[in-house]
Amino acid sequence: PDGGAVGLLIEQLRAHTGPGAPRAGRTRADFREIYGALFGTEHGPRLDTLADVFGPAVLADALEAYRDRGERPLCVRVPAASDPVLQEAVSRAS
Repeated sequence: PDGGAVGLLIEQLRAHTGPGAPRAGRTRADFREIYGALFGTEHGPRLDTLADVFGPAVLADALEAYRDRGERPLCVRVPAASDPVLQEAVSRAS
């Protein structure tokens, strides 16, 4: 269910130019919604880590893919020879 956290984070990521993820007063329910959309879990790696590893635009695209089509592209995106930080970030979310 969409509680609004995913849509808000998409907007924030599209406008974000700094490192990490945009700051916001997110609740536990917001994080559950966000990680549910990204990975189908209730928790995962820090949003800062995800934004630094994937980039804000890719993270926003992934959230839109779930919101619009029910897809979770970050779950299938990690190539075998990718950065170890990326592999760890996604494996922690699984």
